[in-house]
Formats: sequence, C-alpha cells, structure tokens
Amino acid sequence: MKNIKFLFALLAITFVSFSCDEDDTEEVPGDGTITIGVGNGSLVIDGNSSTIAGGIVINYGLFNSDPNNPLYNFDIELISDDYVISGENISGQGENVYFELLTDDANGLKNGTYTLNQTAGDFTFIDSDVNLEYDFNTGSGTEIDIVSGTLEVTRNGNNYDLSWNISGDGGQSITGTYNGTLTLFNDDNDDNDNDDNDDDSDD
Repeated sequence: MKNIKFLFALLAITFVSFSCDEDDTEEVPGDGTITIGVGNGSLVIDGNSSTIAGGIVINYGLFNSDPNNPLYNFDIELISDDYVISGENISGQGENVYFELLTDDANGLKNGTYTLNQTAGDFTFIDSDVNLEYDFNTGSGTEIDIVSGTLEVTRNGNNYDLSWNISGDGGQSITGTYNGTLTLFNDDNDDNDNDDNDDDSDD
C-alpha cells in the first residue's frame, strides 16, 4: 500500500509517493512551484483540534486488471495551516491527513460514503493515516495508522466537501471536515496494477 508524503523540499519534484517497504517510489512531476487547493476545515483527535487549510488529490489511474470490474485510485492529502508555502518550499510542522481511495469511475471520486476496507472495491479506501507535527523536509513527526472508519465525499469539479470519522491504531477517535478546492495531479501514465494494491461533476 502507498503512503503519500509529498516532499516539497525537492527542487525538481513536487510530490513523491512511497510504498510501505520503500522499495519503489512514484514521482509526480512539478513545475517548481507548489500549488495546493485551499479551503477551510478541521481535524479533531481525541478532542484536540487543528485547522485544515488545503490539499491535493492525485489520480493514479487504473488500480486493477479486472476488465469486468475496473477500479481507479485517487489519493487525497490534506494539510493544516501550520505550514508556510513559498515558491517551491514548505516549512514548519503541522498535521496532515491521507486517504487512498478507490472508485469505479475513471473521471474522479463519486459522491458518497467510502469505508476503510482491505478488500478493494468501489467506495472503499484501502489505506489512511494521520501525521502530527510532521516536517516535510525532515520526515519527522508522529504517524497514526487508521484501522477503521468512513469518509464522506461530495465533489463538484475541483470543489470538495469532505467529512471523516476514523479510528487510529492507538484507539484515537479522529473526526474532521474540509470544504474547498483540491489541486489535481495526474500520475496515470503507467498501468497501476497492484496486487496488494477532468474535473467532471458527479451526482
């Protein structure tokens, strides 16, 4: 399973995606300037709240090889307002939330409820984590692996209304919302077959 850490400190590459075993990385080319969607939201962990200020969605394209039941992979990462973005650099430590989502619609995430499930299917997410006091330049911070929960998605083009209710591996109760835009990045040039593994409006 992937775990996105978009390392803004890299000069030639804006976003990098890691596999769990760190054996392979998929690079999403950037133009040297960081542009993320902006909006308003909150992340609440056991009653402690942080402000979510923006994020991205990455289209990884086809997830599986079943012609009768194709699934497509869209990953969302949201970041708090603790970060300072300038040109091609990001500084500060803050919180971020990550979801690896699957849908049967190649055009984008459909409106509805996505449930954490290790069995890939429509309206599921197969990986999620929350990072606390995370530094994109050093990789330091505290990671909470998500073990259960749901994400509500309402999308109209690049505008998203998100709401999540998830649980961490340490028993943390994690809720949150986000309303605003998400910048779309496409990384669907390769066949994303994964054995573990545009902007149209959706109804």
